Amino acid sequence: MAEGRSASVSPGSIARSKCPMRSLRPIVHFLAVAWTATSGDAQWDARFFLPGVQGEVRAVAVSGNAVYAGGLFTSADNLAVTNIAKWNGTNWSALDSGVNGAVNAIAIGGSAIYVGGVFTSAGTAPANRVACWDGTNWSALGSGIDGARVTSLAVDASGALYAARAECFHTGISKV
Repeated sequence: MAEGRSASVSPGSIARSKCPMRSLRPIVHFLAVAWTATSGDAQWDARFFLPGVQGEVRAVAVSGNAVYAGGLFTSADNLAVTNIAKWNGTNWSALDSGVNGAVNAIAIGGSAIYVGGVFTSAGTAPANRVACWDGTNWSALGSGIDGARVTSLAVDASGALYAARAECFHTGISKV
């Protein structure tokens, strides 16, 4: 497991120097060693902060013009949502009734939006820490991941989903 919440499937495959900071669009106020975004920052997008998502954002993913935010929150620009929401550039929308616990990771594979975290249902579907949103409905991914919280997700070129998970004293990466 790499520093913080990052995970690398193949050691050494990600180099920080190859990730340009100029493309970063912060959506929450980060308190980090590397930088702190403020309302005067040219890259700051106030639409994602008051009156944006009210609560903790833990994951962000982009698909076309849609930005998906997941975390631990119940409101996005005064719209009732449950831990996940979609921003279309103008408005927030709910993904059905969301998930019943924190979303720690979001990955996109084609038109599928995968979420992972600490939850047991997505919409009306039982879902054990991982679920898939198809644009209309939530579905479980098999029996999910037992006894762990999902901390990161990734989809490879073939469409396979990988989940990094963490328990009290154990971490690992699993193909879902």
